[in-house]
Amino acid sequence: PPDEVVRHAQAAACLGMAAVYLEAGSGAAAPVPPSLVRAVASATPIPVVVGGGVRRPSEAAALAAAGARFLVTGTAHERGLAVRPFTDAVRGTAALV
Repeated sequence: PPDEVVRHAQAAACLGMAAVYLEAGSGAAAPVPPSLVRAVASATPIPVVVGGGVRRPSEAAALAAAGARFLVTGTAHERGLAVRPFTDAVRGTAALV
């Protein structure tokens, strides 16, 4: 449940962790929902890292806009997708985070 994820992220911050990583699973069919990223990012002061299932630049932009400070897009690039469209998509969202 989302509330439990938020509580775990808050505990990580209290324990001095440098970041919290929300992982959908390597090669997942879909990324972590932006609503969950937003909930965690707004509830904790540490950076949110999101990975797994980020296959399209539009998904990367939505996750960054929701509060993800770092995105892991490994499988997309292993499959030959260029990095530049992802960076271009999130570039304008940095001011929102």
